[in-house]
Amino acid sequence: MTYNTGSYSASWTPPTAGNYLLAASWSGDNQLAGSQSATVSLAITGSMPSTPTVLLNSPSTATQGQTITLSLTVFNPTSSTLNANLTVSIIGPGNYTSFEVVPAEVDATSQSTVYYDWRIPNLSGAYTVTIGLLPPTPEGVDIETIQVT
Repeated sequence: MTYNTGSYSASWTPPTAGNYLLAASWSGDNQLAGSQSATVSLAITGSMPSTPTVLLNSPSTATQGQTITLSLTVFNPTSSTLNANLTVSIIGPGNYTSFEVVPAEVDATSQSTVYYDWRIPNLSGAYTVTIGLLPPTPEGVDIETIQVT
């Protein structure tokens, strides 16, 4: 018996104009099988934002005690080198809070990715990871949730 009634939605803002391939996938769990959407092509036109933006890439699930690497990408649309300070804030169950500042240098009209290793505490639940630029800007924030088992 097959059920095709599931759905998922997410909000995403492309960091720059260009061509993108998008797909959604879910690995499944002990009750439901995983699924993979068809890949769709998306062409974004227009100009880049005038202020730097950030993009966080992290796994959606992890295991207690595991160390994971968060990928922090900064897009610099300006005509000069950006010496950015990225804040990494992680909030989770049991009043867990972690805050770090990670430096990143980004050439003019370019992007740069830095990495942050996080050792997950021994407490399961949802952890909210927020990265931001200092000084803060609305475009300079990205948030993801990691479910820890």
